[in-house]
Amino acid sequence: MKHNQILITITDLGIIDDLKKLGISKYVFPLKGFCVGIPNTFYIDEINEKGYIYINRILDNDSIEKLKNIIFTNKLKILIM
Repeated sequence: MKHNQILITITDLGIIDDLKKLGISKYVFPLKGFCVGIPNTFYIDEINEKGYIYINRILDNDSIEKLKNIIFTNKLKILIM
């Protein structure tokens, strides 16, 4: 039987342990300052789980430079989709 993967957008870091108990291990974290319309967003240093960073706003040159700084400062590996 094929196992499907569930990808969950995290809006409360406190639910991650409960999600793990349900077998959910793929997370998306909305990045503070780079998302609109999401009630809770997170700074990189708040995220202690392996997952994906969610960005849903248009980036100008300054925002791109800030994002580059965040990525390289935190040595993040990113997947661009």
